[in-house]
Amino acid sequence: MEEQAHAENRNYAIAPLSTDFNDDGYPDLIYSNLNGPLKIFMSQGGENKFLKVRFQKNAKNPGAIVSVTEAGKTVTDFLYSGEGLSSDQSGTLIFGLGSIKTGIDHLTINYLSGKADSVRNVTAHSVIEIK
Repeated sequence: MEEQAHAENRNYAIAPLSTDFNDDGYPDLIYSNLNGPLKIFMSQGGENKFLKVRFQKNAKNPGAIVSVTEAGKTVTDFLYSGEGLSSDQSGTLIFGLGSIKTGIDHLTINYLSGKADSVRNVTAHSVIEIK
């Protein structure tokens, strides 16, 4: 997978950080290496659409399950907290949407508490802020 993404790191690294550091909608990687320099892989962007779901750091959000449904297809991701050694992922989940022509049918967030939120008619290339 690293070869395909052109993100090969031949050093011994602590868990990589992955988020959209340059805010272009595509995930970037930073490796904190134990036997070499810090290694950064910035995405080159592209033409595909994306959706970002940005969570505020608080007690209710970790473990949230986010599902994005578009044209009958559903993609799901999870919000982890404390992932990695001496690092943590950002509170932003990035969904690649390919070349969709329409908006997203709906976005559903299921929390560990059992509560759920739903957002309809979401546009691509947008950021949904969750408190």
